[in-house]
Amino acid sequence: MRGLAGLAAAVIFAVAVAVLAIWPMPAVNALRERGFDLFMVAPEQRATPAVHVIETARQGPSGAAWSRHDLAAVIRQAAALNPAVIGIDILLAGNCSGAAAEDLAQTLATAGVPIVLGFLLVDEPSLSPGPQPPLAVMEGAPAWDAAGADGPCPNFAASATVALSAVQGNAEGRVRWLPAATFVAGRPYPSLSVELARLGLDLPPATLGHTPPDRIGWLRFGDSTLPLDRFGQYRIAPTPPDLRADRTHGALDVLETPPQIAPGSVILIGSALPESGGLRPSRIGPLHPTLHLQADGVEQVMAGQIPQRPHRAAIAEAGVGLAGGLAAGLLAQHFAPLIAMSGAFAMAALWTVLVMTMARFGILLDALLPSLAILGAAGLSLVMAATATRQLAERLGDRMRRHLPRSVVLRLNQGATTRLTSETREITALFTDIEGFTALTHRVPTAQVVALLDRYMTLVTDLVERHGGMVDKIVGDAVHAFFNAPDNLEGHVDHAIACAVAIQQATQALQDDPDFAGAGFGRTRIGVETGIALLGDVGRGGRVDYTAHGDAVNMAARLQEANKDLGTSVLIGPRAATLATTALRRGPTIDLRSFGQVQVSLPVMA
Repeated sequence: MRGLAGLAAAVIFAVAVAVLAIWPMPAVNALRERGFDLFMVAPEQRATPAVHVIETARQGPSGAAWSRHDLAAVIRQAAALNPAVIGIDILLAGNCSGAAAEDLAQTLATAGVPIVLGFLLVDEPSLSPGPQPPLAVMEGAPAWDAAGADGPCPNFAASATVALSAVQGNAEGRVRWLPAATFVAGRPYPSLSVELARLGLDLPPATLGHTPPDRIGWLRFGDSTLPLDRFGQYRIAPTPPDLRADRTHGALDVLETPPQIAPGSVILIGSALPESGGLRPSRIGPLHPTLHLQADGVEQVMAGQIPQRPHRAAIAEAGVGLAGGLAAGLLAQHFAPLIAMSGAFAMAALWTVLVMTMARFGILLDALLPSLAILGAAGLSLVMAATATRQLAERLGDRMRRHLPRSVVLRLNQGATTRLTSETREITALFTDIEGFTALTHRVPTAQVVALLDRYMTLVTDLVERHGGMVDKIVGDAVHAFFNAPDNLEGHVDHAIACAVAIQQATQALQDDPDFAGAGFGRTRIGVETGIALLGDVGRGGRVDYTAHGDAVNMAARLQEANKDLGTSVLIGPRAATLATTALRRGPTIDLRSFGQVQVSLPVMA
């Protein structure tokens, strides 16, 4: 039963975690995403064609603040490199007239390469942000949606197409996803990264769709399919700063010396300056330029290396957690705790290694919850087993303490031995018996007899323990107790006599209790004697009895019986009377069976 309880607890815990894996709370989702951040790696294979980023500066070549004249010059230099497309991750709104604006508009019109300008979303209805790139949309396809947009100046947009350049963080502010498309006043627009990737690969117009009934989205152009979530977003693996240095060029360097860029590349121009407002937290740091997040998106879309979480991953993870939790529970029930927890840790580590390996291939699995199910189930099962073992030990200890002194129980609990060594020592034996008990059992109902005897025995055994004695055994209505065994008890004779007096007085008072008086409960007869006895465990296998053998033990039993003929309650043997310092009253010399003529003594009652 104890094993089944621990196993049941392990299974229940694993089931609870499995349910949490399928229907996670926001806090669990946040931890899961942190796990993805930890194991996800940026693609090692670079996209073809290559993506290059040109970062604008605070000041132009003349030392004046960066202007649209400077941007126009960079665009002209980039266009001369014969790229497949140029993307501008700068909102070119406002100040739509003047010399700088005319220079930029003229540059865009004469660049000779496709140019895509970014726009942002607003809540208020507005005019179209600009020329709409071709994008087919299935009914019900997931995408961002907004009432309006903040787009580039019309004179800039006239010579380009526009695409969504906005990014959005989660509740923590981290950017983990980029949109594939958006609806502005009901009209679909691709995102900047998707449109640059399509033009860079020279693919036909994209189709935005979804797979019912879960509305799992996808974006398809040609033979390429981009997996999306139910919000129309795709996950990115941001490139660390040291790895993105090869694709990054400063605008002033480009103006001074054109970089070596292969024809047909994708060029993305924007700002990575803090004051531009384009720094957002990502998995690799708190200040990641959105310009490079867009570049990461372009690279990964073109390379077809989009980190994705399989549609039924949560169900698979729940199954792993449930199976692993069950296995961990079984380990905990059948093996030592160290082995069981080692096995659980091994299973959790194996799952984590699998998660890390799959992450290198762009497949994201949850390392946390299945491992939690495995380790938690093992731990809970071990706790349940330990609790059951402790409760059993407490029950056994309580039962042992009813028959052995606390020192003996402590000695056994310390594990030195499970068998007490035989020895010969002087002890004082004390035997009790209830007068007329056999007749009482014939006239009083059994349940009442048991209840009365339970109260009586509790009283007597407590008094024996309180006076330093050991209850050797309870035989029917009789109690056999020893003093000075198995541990030394100084003044054991006096302790035994004091215990006998206390028992006589307490049981006499108990006879006045209505329950005992009504049943005709008899008086207690007690015999006490001191002598050498052989003590130790007797028996083998499942039944071992710690007891004492010797004349003193037998005489104590005979003295208890002799009270019946003398009408006394307590009789003390000659050896105990000689060694006692307690005041005693000399009694008669009696003929004691097996011992002949014996001088007995009686305690002086207070």
